[in-house]
Parts: sequence; C-alpha cells; structure tokens
Amino acid sequence: MDDETVFRLVDRYLMYYIRTADRLQRTAPWQEEHEGGLEAIRAVIMDDSLGICADLDAHMARHIDAYEDEWKAVLGDPERLKQFTSFVNAPEEPDPTLAYVEQRGQRRPANESERRGGAVLIAPSRLEVRS
Repeated sequence: MDDETVFRLVDRYLMYYIRTADRLQRTAPWQEEHEGGLEAIRAVIMDDSLGICADLDAHMARHIDAYEDEWKAVLGDPERLKQFTSFVNAPEEPDPTLAYVEQRGQRRPANESERRGGAVLIAPSRLEVRS
C-alpha cells in the first residue's frame, strides 16, 4: 500500500473506534469485544461494509482542519508560558520533586526505586523549546 492509503485507513480506524468504543475503552479490548473482531473492523474500514467510510473520512478531515497544537500555542505566548515555572516567587529554581531518568535517548519520570538510588535528572527551571 502507498502512504496515502495507509494514512486513510488509519484515520478511518481511529474515527470508527472513537464512534463505537465505550468511554475510556482502549483499542485492544474494543477490537476483541467488537462483534466480528478485527475482521469485521477491517471490512468496515477497507471494504466499506457499513457504507460509512465517506463519513469517517469527512469527520477526520474536519478534525485535521480544526486541529491546534495547544503546547505550541503556549510556547508562543510568554504570559501562558509563565504558568509553567517551578515556583512563582523563584522562577529560576528547578522543582526538586521532578526527577527523570534517561531511557532510549529520552527523558521519562523516575520511579520510586530510581529516586531512592539517586541517579536521576532534576527538571530544569526553563522549558526546552525545539523547533
């Protein structure tokens, strides 16, 4: 399949999932509990067995057109960005309760045993902004 087809099918899958899953239900249990399972879902999104693919495509298009990256908006607004300082009265001080470890080239929050071991990174007082 070409990229465009793959993206369209993933979009349809997500829209169908959003419309039919229970609130807070993850995708794997949804697939297992869906009548007919993954094969029935495949028939809906690939073969348009329910005749709803045009609607699913339109729904995703509306979502994409209306999408706004909320964090990008915060990074572009100095007043809103100030809300994310560690301490209002000492914005240059890092919050010592925020501890991270490196894993696969990325930072993730440290768990309790990692915190006790002491090999943690403390969050900086400024947000790193990548372009």
